[in-house]
Amino acid sequence: MSGSAQSDFNSHTKTVVGFVVGLTAGLAACSRPGKILFMYLSARMKGIDFQGPRKMVIVVRSDVRMSAGKVASQCAHAAVGCVFKCNEMHNKDLHPWIAQGQPKVVLQGPSGGELSLMQLYNQAEKKGLVVSLIKDAGRTQVRQGTCTALGIGPGPVSLIDKVTGHLKTY
Repeated sequence: MSGSAQSDFNSHTKTVVGFVVGLTAGLAACSRPGKILFMYLSARMKGIDFQGPRKMVIVVRSDVRMSAGKVASQCAHAAVGCVFKCNEMHNKDLHPWIAQGQPKVVLQGPSGGELSLMQLYNQAEKKGLVVSLIKDAGRTQVRQGTCTALGIGPGPVSLIDKVTGHLKTY
């Protein structure tokens, strides 16, 4: 092959190989394991620490009467609120938590109502954990301003367990 033909061949080969690699990566990123791998690799490239498992907990007040759908809605508000706060604060736990599959645990709030929920909020905040306190808008089942749920994390499992380890699952 002449030099020009060899150069064209190499150029086309690189283009095809690049296309195949890109297509494979794109298809892999469409699956859940692919997305997790993609998040992990991009976080590693940004120098994010992956030491230890992360989780988020949502503590739901058990003394406030709410339907299952209302509880699910309050849990969603708490989880989204925590993620937004993590993103705003550039929290180092967000990407590892996402890469680990976004583990979440829903817990029953301690007896003592809103005061006990606020104590958990203060304990978590003192430990440097992200917290999101949910106060209901009062449009459906509970009075406006009622604290219904508390999101904590994402953060190191060991640190979150120091605050919520004594609570039962919901």
